[in-house]
This record gives sequence, C-alpha cells and structure tokens, in this order.
Amino acid sequence: MSNPLEGFSQRQKPKFGALWTAGACICAALLYLALGPLSKFWLPGSASPKADAFSTAAAVQRSLIGVWTYARPTNLETPPYGWERWTFTLSGLEIQSARPSQIAWGAPSIYGYEIERRKTADSGEWYWHVRVKDTKINAAVVNGALVAFWAGAPESNYRLVKEDKDLSK
Repeated sequence: MSNPLEGFSQRQKPKFGALWTAGACICAALLYLALGPLSKFWLPGSASPKADAFSTAAAVQRSLIGVWTYARPTNLETPPYGWERWTFTLSGLEIQSARPSQIAWGAPSIYGYEIERRKTADSGEWYWHVRVKDTKINAAVVNGALVAFWAGAPESNYRLVKEDKDLSK
C-alpha cells in the first residue's frame, strides 16, 4: 500500500496535530451555533425559558387565538362559578359559561384584552400577563398554558386548556 503523503516535501506535509486542532475548533463552533440559542434552558443564571418562549406580545397573542376551556369539577361557590369557554380573536375575547349539567354554552360576553410582560411578586420571574378589560379577570401564560385568576383573589386561579368542549355529548 502506498503512502498518501508520498511526493510531498517535508515542508508541504500537513501537520496532523494542526488539522486535528482545526477540526475540533470547527466542530465546537458549529455546535455552539446550533445549540447556543438553547443554552438559556440549561445554563444557571440564564434567562428563564418560560418568559422567553415568546419574544413579543404579538407572538403571545398568536398563540392564544382559538378556544380555551375550563371544564373540571367545581364547587360553584368560588371562581370559576362553573365551566368556562374563552375564544380569543385578534380583535377581542368572548367568554361563555355553563354549569356542568347544561348541554350548551351560555351567551358570550365580549371583552377587549391587553397582553404585557410582568414579573412575579415573589420570585421576580417574567411572565406574559393577559388583562381582560372591564373585568376583574386576568390570566398568565405559563409554559404554554393559560392560568386565569380574579384580581384580589389569589386562590381563584384555574387552568384553561386549548381545546373546545362540546357540552351536548
């Protein structure tokens, strides 16, 4: 078997140590470029992935468009006072309610809403806040979920899921 470097002068022969080092640097650079933006998910002290899941209020709004429901057992004495169906559009929010024994959602109440970035009072973590205008109802977008709560009633929180529920079945 012939030597692949045969015919090169001593000066022209590549140095394998230099090639290996260059190859390792190129691999490290490619790995950083591919995974660097994801480092916030595992590096301590980095930005919270929950807050950075959406970079703008417009991105949060796009993720909210559609139907969200709360249809879990309820005691009917604290919020929510039954089941709820929230339908987000670009121009507003429709909220409908129903008792678990009903076969249809009630008439919708139509509201405006605002989305803004806020920090929690206890840990200082950033989150996206949805304020339903002209009500005491608020919501927080947390890990892709929508958690509703009533202003002044911290025990009133409930989680809506992004799906529609047909009450006639």
